[in-house]
Amino acid sequence: MNSSHRSPRFCPNCGALLPNGNPRFCIECGHQLQPLPAPEATSSSPGSVMTVRLPNARVEQSVIGGTIRLPSSGAIPPGMWVLDEPPGAQHVVAIYAPLRAVVGGWSGLSGNGWRREERYAISGSRMAHTFTAERVWFPAPGCGGGIQLHVTIAATAESEEGKSRLGFRYREGSDPPMQVIRAEWRSANGEVIRHQPLPEIQIMAPPRVLRVSDVRETIRQREFWLSG
Repeated sequence: MNSSHRSPRFCPNCGALLPNGNPRFCIECGHQLQPLPAPEATSSSPGSVMTVRLPNARVEQSVIGGTIRLPSSGAIPPGMWVLDEPPGAQHVVAIYAPLRAVVGGWSGLSGNGWRREERYAISGSRMAHTFTAERVWFPAPGCGGGIQLHVTIAATAESEEGKSRLGFRYREGSDPPMQVIRAEWRSANGEVIRHQPLPEIQIMAPPRVLRVSDVRETIRQREFWLSG
């Protein structure tokens, strides 16, 4: 048997007994036991979005934008940074956009985490509507100096001239990704920290949970193609 890959029985940081199965983090103190895996970005089809599995998730989740060029499975979700110093420019943090799963994508609504901003004319007789949402990334309790990363993300939707939009919908593989338009560190009392380097930011969609409506929609689509 090769013992070079044998996982430790006890956490080298706090001494807690570790579970079997080569754990990546200590379940007591959060200490990292193994190097984070290399990016595991996958794509189910040429036009679909990229997905990764983060340390806090049991399923693959979609990456829908951010400042990082390629999706990273090593992005640190809120509440999982267990070092004394906050993440710097060489790290990647993950934030979750306030989205609701719909068939084939996600939707966002004004008042449900999103705020309507400006609208402007685009080609032809169509209008573009901008929506913004502020998300906060934070370290584990007692870590990172207690500071928080406030991130503002933006999304756009189109409509006919003279019509308004209460929200937007992003379909997999067809709509542009969301954008980070502002990010800043703030102290526990809300003051802006201006000289702290910003990490890379990865915008994640919430985990998708299969719904009855998804199954019904799939059945209707199959019946349409069979009848055609």
